[in-house]
Amino acid sequence: MAGVIAALLASNIILPAPAVIERSAIAGRARARKRMADAVLVDLSAEQLAKLDALLVIEPSTGLSQFAWLKASPTAAKGDNIEELVERLRVVRAFGLAPDLATRIHPDRFRQLVRDAALAEAHQLNDHVVHQRRALQVALLLDLKTRLTDTALDIADKLIGRLFARAKRAQEKCYVANSKSVGRLMRMFRGTIAALGTAQGTDRDGSTQDASPAMQVPPNLGLILSTLTLDLRAHYGLQMGQVGVLIGGVAAGTDAFDRGLVPGDVILRVQGTEVGAPQQVQAAIDAARAQHKTFILALVLPKVQQIPGPRWLALRVTPP
Repeated sequence: MAGVIAALLASNIILPAPAVIERSAIAGRARARKRMADAVLVDLSAEQLAKLDALLVIEPSTGLSQFAWLKASPTAAKGDNIEELVERLRVVRAFGLAPDLATRIHPDRFRQLVRDAALAEAHQLNDHVVHQRRALQVALLLDLKTRLTDTALDIADKLIGRLFARAKRAQEKCYVANSKSVGRLMRMFRGTIAALGTAQGTDRDGSTQDASPAMQVPPNLGLILSTLTLDLRAHYGLQMGQVGVLIGGVAAGTDAFDRGLVPGDVILRVQGTEVGAPQQVQAAIDAARAQHKTFILALVLPKVQQIPGPRWLALRVTPP
């Protein structure tokens, strides 16, 4: 009412009684609201207006009106929530509201309509006069069209980011070898080693007769081994922190050669034990021969990796 009094004084109008000023202010606000609502609703068809009225009808199955359902939009980054947002967006777009409806009134007035509609319950909207209630609904629907799209894109962006993060973590974990995983691999290969031993005893390779020339099995398996130094790591393109025993050469005609070992490969474990010096590898070979074993199991990091990470090889330690 202070604004009305200031306007009257500025126009040099004699002030009427306070009650008259108050009634005039109330009537002026009512006319302003009606003009604002008329500007928003003027081009809406009878079908669109009927859809607006139906928004407030309570659904018996859910106990909610469609108006309340639209406002209760999910925001958590879950795949199901994108589907729910798209379904709400489909309902909003079905009203066919022109985007320029929001520009027919002052931006501050439009934002006020959106705030009032977002705070109001369905039964509270029914307390408004029809044209004002419909204007509130239109403002909310126009705002939802933008907000639902932004929320869906934001959730999709977060989900895609999570997928990339999971893939990166899975890739990192794929190459981490610990004692437990090595133990599982040892148990898995135990049956294979036993089968190879049986094949050796029957002069068979497990399925076909071995007609190949006699294989060489030198005391060192034909391997020229070296302790890893900074220079050798740099020469073979290994990481500065790489551990193990470097294979510097492989004799042709040996089992190690036939298994595909090449200079630059790194032996990480022999018979499940980590190795860091050539003497440790040779000691494991000698121990296997002393126990009358035919093969040893070595974990090797190949220089050329068709599949990332180290691989297990069964190397012959006694002649066939």
